[in-house]
Amino acid sequence: MLPRKQRHTIRRVHDRLLAETDYDGEYSTTMRYVHRWREANRGVPDREGYVRLEWAAGSMQVDFG
Repeated sequence: MLPRKQRHTIRRVHDRLLAETDYDGEYSTTMRYVHRWREANRGVPDREGYVRLEWAAGSMQVDFG
């Protein structure tokens, strides 16, 4: 998730949709969509920099640092 200051408010999302596309929907429609999108994506880790670590049974990892 982006740092708080880098996230758009729902109002900002709606304003950008109106200014940058031919979207002519109501604010309430945008608000419902954003709420559903945020709920569906809550807790989903950023894929950037994420590597799943797996080891075979009986192996181990040692860190000498």
